[in-house]
Amino acid sequence: MNRGLAVSLRTAAIRFALLLLILAVSSCGKDSVPVAPGASATSTKGAPSLAPPTSVISEAIVALQPGVSLSTFLANNNLGLISDLDVPAAGAFPQTTYYLVKSDDGSPLDTTGFLESEVSYRSPHLTVWMPEDDRDGLSFDDHHTWRSSSQYLSQPAISQVDILAARLHSEGYGSVIALLDTGVDANHPLFSPKRFTAGGNYTVFPPTAGMAEPVGDDLDGDDDGWIDEGVGHGTHVAGIIYTGARQAKMRVYKVLDDEGRGSSFGLAKAIKNATDAGVHIINLSLGLEADNRMLHHVIAHATSQGIVVVASAGNRNNSEIQYPAGYDEVVSVAAVDAHDVKADFASYGATVDIAAPGTDIVSAIPSSYGAGVYAAANGSSMAAPFVSAAIAIVRSRWQTTSALAANSVLHTATNISAANPTFPGMLGTGRVNFNAAVEGIPIEGEPQE
Repeated sequence: MNRGLAVSLRTAAIRFALLLLILAVSSCGKDSVPVAPGASATSTKGAPSLAPPTSVISEAIVALQPGVSLSTFLANNNLGLISDLDVPAAGAFPQTTYYLVKSDDGSPLDTTGFLESEVSYRSPHLTVWMPEDDRDGLSFDDHHTWRSSSQYLSQPAISQVDILAARLHSEGYGSVIALLDTGVDANHPLFSPKRFTAGGNYTVFPPTAGMAEPVGDDLDGDDDGWIDEGVGHGTHVAGIIYTGARQAKMRVYKVLDDEGRGSSFGLAKAIKNATDAGVHIINLSLGLEADNRMLHHVIAHATSQGIVVVASAGNRNNSEIQYPAGYDEVVSVAAVDAHDVKADFASYGATVDIAAPGTDIVSAIPSSYGAGVYAAANGSSMAAPFVSAAIAIVRSRWQTTSALAANSVLHTATNISAANPTFPGMLGTGRVNFNAAVEGIPIEGEPQE
């Protein structure tokens, strides 16, 4: 998050040391672990057959040097153009047009062959993932993970973060949250009246209009031994947002397919579209393997427009940085259990801004599993939407900016240091407290009644 919104500075030395770590493809890890009643956050469905790929090998992302012709560059390197993304200047980033290119024959693309005189930036087309590379799956096919609507409404997380008292003040009316995920089943009875608008499907280029629902194709599309493991993730995340911000609107972007995979370019395009659409909060319950300038640039642009970006800190049970949560501009959310203890899978460290419940979280799943079905899952993917909802509520209550609302959420968090003595300063400002945040005054400036 912007350093004005964090309790302690993330020093350059710490960030440099952490960035030296080689990050495997990461995301919300045990988000992909639906849990049975009484099951722990460490339970798994089995071992993976294959590790997920880190990039699309026949594609790359480039920015050209001033004066270089795109058509000449493509011809000189036997490339085809898939799409482009123009991002205005933001922070230390100059205005840049990024191009997604592919090899003409589908062969692996080696960006080291591009001339420095032609390109000012080059990157593999990195893969974005919902599940960790333990590939536990999030298909909810195991009925033991299913719950009822009453269990959704009475789950411990709601009282833990004091949602019901906060909703007496606000339910997020007037706030718009962009949900970048697998899509949402807007027909689930939880979401009535419907408060969704379609942002588009960014798993394909060009992106398609409409809001694709998370439905499976019964195929192991990524050859990892699991079928449709991403199905239901976006619906589950949306249901968590709905526990608190029931009157907020959600703008839905499909950036992960039914296998739970997406791409850095698709994610960046969706963030830019959400920014142009004027959303107030962007929820990213996902991650990718490493720092990426294009993604950082588009997030810096979003925050320069007053948008708060919230992302999952990850589920590696270590202090390795997951992106985009690791960027200073992003509110990074770690997962804790029902006793405010760091979840055994949760990532931690200097880049974490706040914690939220992330174990045995009950929420909606697609109607393809049955009418009005709910299920439980674990992960920092489940923690991030609690924070997004809290920011939406505070923003609505005080009619303030998203940044000031985020300030209030961060600085009114419940201190959980005593419950986590071995992780001093590594879980952010504490565990989100909806009612304390909505009753508090934004740290910078006065609230507007």
